[in-house]
Amino acid sequence: DAFDAPKSLDQEARAYTGVKTPITVKDGSKKELNDDLSDSSVAQKVLTRSRAKFIEKNPTLDAVVKIDVKPAGSATKTYIGQAKMEYSPTKDKYTFGGDIEIPQAVVTQAQASGATTTITLYAGGEYDEANKTFKLSSVMEEVSLRDLATTPIELPILYKSEPVAFKVVNGALKPDNSSSVGTLKPLGSLLLVTFRNNMQQTVTFDGINAVSNSFFGPNNQNKKAVYDIATGAFSNTVSYESPYAKSTEGGAGYTYFYKDFSSGSSSLPGGGGISIASGARSDKALVFWGFHTGGSAKVSTSNKLKAVTGASMEADILTPSTSLLHVYAQKVTVGGLTPSRPNYSIAPIGGANLTPENGKAYTLNCEFYEQPRQMLGYFAKGYIYKENNATWKDYNFDGGGSNDPNEYLKKSPSGGSGYRNNGKTDRKSSADNFLLVNSMQANEVRAANGGVTTTKGQMYLPNESWLNLIGLNRPIAFVSNGNSNGRLKTLAGFSSSLHYRGQIVPAQLPYKDDPTASGSFQYKGFVYADYHKDYQTLTSGQLAVAYRQLYMEPRNSTTGYQPRSKYQTIMRVMTTGLYTLVENEGGEDYGTFPSTLTMESLYVGKYFVGNVMTTPLYVTRGASQPFLYAEDGDNFWRNNLEVSRDRVDRALLNVPTFDYNQIG
Repeated sequence: DAFDAPKSLDQEARAYTGVKTPITVKDGSKKELNDDLSDSSVAQKVLTRSRAKFIEKNPTLDAVVKIDVKPAGSATKTYIGQAKMEYSPTKDKYTFGGDIEIPQAVVTQAQASGATTTITLYAGGEYDEANKTFKLSSVMEEVSLRDLATTPIELPILYKSEPVAFKVVNGALKPDNSSSVGTLKPLGSLLLVTFRNNMQQTVTFDGINAVSNSFFGPNNQNKKAVYDIATGAFSNTVSYESPYAKSTEGGAGYTYFYKDFSSGSSSLPGGGGISIASGARSDKALVFWGFHTGGSAKVSTSNKLKAVTGASMEADILTPSTSLLHVYAQKVTVGGLTPSRPNYSIAPIGGANLTPENGKAYTLNCEFYEQPRQMLGYFAKGYIYKENNATWKDYNFDGGGSNDPNEYLKKSPSGGSGYRNNGKTDRKSSADNFLLVNSMQANEVRAANGGVTTTKGQMYLPNESWLNLIGLNRPIAFVSNGNSNGRLKTLAGFSSSLHYRGQIVPAQLPYKDDPTASGSFQYKGFVYADYHKDYQTLTSGQLAVAYRQLYMEPRNSTTGYQPRSKYQTIMRVMTTGLYTLVENEGGEDYGTFPSTLTMESLYVGKYFVGNVMTTPLYVTRGASQPFLYAEDGDNFWRNNLEVSRDRVDRALLNVPTFDYNQIG
C-alpha cells in the first residue's frame, strides 16, 4: 500500500539488483503484478486516509440527489434536487440533515403500483444547477511518499453512491428495508506514479508525460471535465485520434498529460528535478485523478486471429481498443549525459493494460532500466565472400544515410540492374560473383563450430532463429491484393477504409538472459506480429512498406494479459519493385520482384503495451500534435532529434537481385 508507510517502506527495502522482476501495476485489493504477470506477495489497500481528510474538512455536505422512478410499463422519469448531509461519527457515515423537498408528482409516481424507485447521491465537485452537471478540475499533484502517512493529500473529486432502492411510506420516500445502505464512493480512480532507478549510474529527470486511451481527466489545458448526472457521461475531455489506422470498436481516442519538477516552485525537499541514485527509489511521486470514459476495453478473447500454424490466437496485440497507459520521462540524463540506450523519447518507463474502475487506487511503479542491445545491431552491413576460393572477405555497402531501398540496390555488385546483362554474361569475372556461390562454401560458414574469419573478425550465416528475426525465414508479405495471402488476415476493429492486415507468428528468436554477458546467444519462444496496409502494389520502382513488432512474450493463458519482454522492438521494412529478366528452369521471363530490403528498428522497451499501428509513441511535440504513430512514416522514423538515438538501420540484398543460380 503506497499510502501506508510501513508497507511501502517494506516493499522498497528489497534489493533491486537487476531488472528481471520490476513491479508493474497494482489495483484495488489485488496483488501487485510481476513482469511475467504473476501475482507478487504485496497487496494494496483502498485509499482510506484521503477519505478521513475529506470527512475532517467536510462535517456537512451539500449533496445532490437524483431520484429515478420507473412506473410499471413506462420509461424512467428522473428528478434532480439538493439536500444537506451531516457526518455522524458514531455511524461513521453521512446522514440527511433534514427533509428533502421532493415534488409531489415524484411521490405520486413512486407510489403507483409496480413502480420502482432509486435514489443516488453526489457530493463534492463543482455543481452546475442550471445544467445538472458537475465540473471536475484536473488533479495532478506532486507528493512525498514519506509525508503521505502523516499528511494525506486532499483531492477535490466527486463522490457518488450506488442507487439505493426506496419506497413510499405514508406519502414519503423511505429506504427499502431490503436494500443496502448507499455509500459515497469516489467517481473516478487515483493513479500514483513512483520512480526507481535500476540503471548503473545516477539518473536525473524533470518530469513525465503520460499517454492513455483509458485514463482521462488530468490535462495541462486547465480544462474542466464535465459529468452529466442524467446520462452518467463525461465530456469536455482532452482527446486526440490518429489520422491513420484507428479502431471502429472504441479506444481510438488518446489523451496525454504531463507533470514536471523543473519549475523551481516545488515545496518538497530538493526543489525542481529528480535525481535518483543507482538502485534507489525517489521519495517524490505524482498523483493523478481520472476516469474511464468507456471507449477502450479490457483484455478480451473475443477478437481472434489465426496464427501461421493455423491455431486460433487471442489477438489483443493486434486489437486497437485494448485499454493502456504509458508513462515517459522528460529530459533524462544518465551520468550527466543524454542516454541513447534506451532512447527515452520512444521507450516508456512505465506501462500497463489499465482500465481504471471507480473508487479504486492504482500504483504504477516506473523504472529506469538498462536496455539490451537490439538484435539487429549484430548484423554486418553487407555480406562475406571467398575471394579466389581462398580468402574470406567482407563486401560492405553504404546507403549514405538514406532509407530508400533503391539507394542500397545501387551499391550492390550489379550496380542496381539486379542481373548482370540480363543474366547472359560470363559470371566468372563478374562483380556479381562476390557472393556465396556453392554449397561447400556455405557449409564452411555454417560448420558445427560456426563462422569464418574475416577482417571484421568471426562472421556467421544466420540460422533459422536469426532468419525469423530479420523476416526472411517467413517473410513479411508486402502485397496481399485482398485475400490472396492466407497468412495475413484483415484486422478486426480497424477502420474499414484502411484495410490493414496482420499476422501473429510464434517463433524461436535469439536473446540473452543477461544482455551484457559475452558468449553465445540463447534461443527462446516469442511472438511477433506483422502489419501492412492492404492492396499495396509493387510495380517497378514503387515503394511497399510493412511493420513488425518483435519480441513479445507468448501469453500465459488463453485469457490473460500479454506479458512483456525486455527486448521489445518495432521495425519498418521497405522494398521497391524491381522489373527484371529472370532465368529459371522453364527458361527466362520478365517480372516484378521485391528488391533490396531496408529495415529500421526501434527499441520500445519492456513497458510498451498495445500494438504499433494504433498505439501512439510519445515524442517531443507541441500540444496540437503530442505524439506520433509508426505509420506516420518519415515524419516519425526520420526525425533525427527524436528517433535517431538507438535506431538501427539495416539493408539486405534480396535473392532476386542476385545473378541466377548463384544462391540457392
